[in-house]
Amino acid sequence: LAQEVRGLRDLIETTMQPRRAPRRVSLKRLPPAATHFYHDLVRAGLEGGTAEEVLAEAASMLQVGDDESDVALRRAVHRALARSIKVSGPLLSGNDQKKTVIVVGPTGVGKTTTIAKLAAHYTLKEQRSVSLITLDTYRVAAVEQLRMYAKVIGVTMDVALTKREALDFIRRRSKSELILIDTAGRSPMDEAGLRDLRDLVSLDHPLETHLVLSATTRESDLVGGVKGYAGIPINRLLFTKLDETRGYGGLFGLLRTSGLPLSYLSTGQNVPEDLEVAGGERVADLVLGSPLKHVRRETEGVKREA
Repeated sequence: LAQEVRGLRDLIETTMQPRRAPRRVSLKRLPPAATHFYHDLVRAGLEGGTAEEVLAEAASMLQVGDDESDVALRRAVHRALARSIKVSGPLLSGNDQKKTVIVVGPTGVGKTTTIAKLAAHYTLKEQRSVSLITLDTYRVAAVEQLRMYAKVIGVTMDVALTKREALDFIRRRSKSELILIDTAGRSPMDEAGLRDLRDLVSLDHPLETHLVLSATTRESDLVGGVKGYAGIPINRLLFTKLDETRGYGGLFGLLRTSGLPLSYLSTGQNVPEDLEVAGGERVADLVLGSPLKHVRRETEGVKREA
């Protein structure tokens, strides 16, 4: 009976996931020492199939005669991880004159704090004009929190109860180089709430929409979250709570499968310090176990040199 069950399982896997066999063939190009990299990736939270794909890509980068030490293999795996990630760069660059950014996502992922970090960075460090608008009128605490941040940073903050009010505020703040719009948290399974959100974000104005997700969420739930927000045109992904987990495989898996570019990584609660422009190599470092603080210091060093 056990043998029959195993045979049936193998048949189903072969039928539903026909790509697995080619992946196993390509993995033969890796030396036996690479086995522990597979286990490391799975422990980091990658799905088994995703880990195999990454190792297969790493194998394709190794040339005949390459050093097959752990160091050489790690470099190949790191390159395979890094080049799987699309990144968008900062919100504003030297060529950007003005931009309106709306932030959406589930409850409790830190949207309001992330907006405060972005506002503080561009106001205090980049010397750009910033305005804040909140559509999150469901939570009084969220409005007051953003109002407090706006006062400390020295930017305007408007509360919009309707889509029309939001458009009026956008027009009123048209001289601002960056307008950041906060929204109420919506569960990907809350169909009624998502319909309301879709209506609110369908503004007759160019918007860049960032979906904020928590790095502590498992990959299957992250994928479900993106699917739940499918009715909203998502332009970027932004991950928070990197300081609350050591497994970044779910984050990587979603970025790889969705193809959406990653904008920022939030690494703590400090405003505005604990926010960094995302990079593929940063994500690869985290997946392979580099300490989060080390990665953040590295990023800050790049900013200082720039």
